Amino acid sequence: MQRRQWRGSEAFDSGTAHHATYEESAGLLHGPHLPSDPGDALDDEATREASCLGPGSMDLPEPTLASLPAIAARLTEPSVFDREALVHRLLSPDYLPRLRALFGDAEDLEDVDSLRRLHVIFRGAFLLHDATLIEALVSEEAYMDVLGALEYEPGVDPAARPRHRAWMRERATFREPVRVADEGVRRRIHETYRLSFVKDVALPRVLDDATTATLRSLALFNSVEILVTLTADEQVFPGAVCAPGGRGARLGRVARPGALFAGAGRAGQAPAGLAARQPVREAGRAGAV
Repeated sequence: MQRRQWRGSEAFDSGTAHHATYEESAGLLHGPHLPSDPGDALDDEATREASCLGPGSMDLPEPTLASLPAIAARLTEPSVFDREALVHRLLSPDYLPRLRALFGDAEDLEDVDSLRRLHVIFRGAFLLHDATLIEALVSEEAYMDVLGALEYEPGVDPAARPRHRAWMRERATFREPVRVADEGVRRRIHETYRLSFVKDVALPRVLDDATTATLRSLALFNSVEILVTLTADEQVFPGAVCAPGGRGARLGRVARPGALFAGAGRAGQAPAGLAARQPVREAGRAGAV
């Protein structure tokens, strides 16, 4: 264990070079199809609609294909005073599932305008930099639909769009350097990989500092939870739980929680225990606003 540190990035065949490899293979680094500025005609339209709404009009309408322009307008550059109401509405029962269903309908109908507005909507949801909302967006049941919507960036020819879903299905293969039997730990590993994919591949050009910090913090706390759970599992690390100064203490120094995943970053000192997870999230959310 001292000769080789286990890194969460090894859980996927793509390794630490995954993001650069993906962008090169998809033609994303210097592709001529990318707009020079993320703000294009569709974004400008949403911004103009939002500026005409005025204060106190940020309630999101019921999600339908016809209401997508209004939803996109409300999620385009909202004020700090409107973000809490928007997050509350997006997290209300059935709202995100209905948006995801609309993505499937729009793709079946080849409705490019609606698909581009859904891109603006899900991008705006990430930019609200709310930890609970981001976890809902990268959850097992929602992630592929969200990634699919993020493929349809306004201003990019649909034929030349990045294939995020194909990459996740065909190239991102889960590997286990050590057997992980705990389903909660496995979910955290997958969630952390998805967070890194959004940050480094799907939305790197449009993320602001607050959203990037939230993504990194979520990945860091997941890494801490994974490390603490694995080091407490006798089947994974026999003898890891021992007296102070023993092998368990050495493991804490050898495997840094922040080094578990590529792209997790370092958001300050890792908390001593998992009890600090939610308070730190809330503090990060308040500080980002």
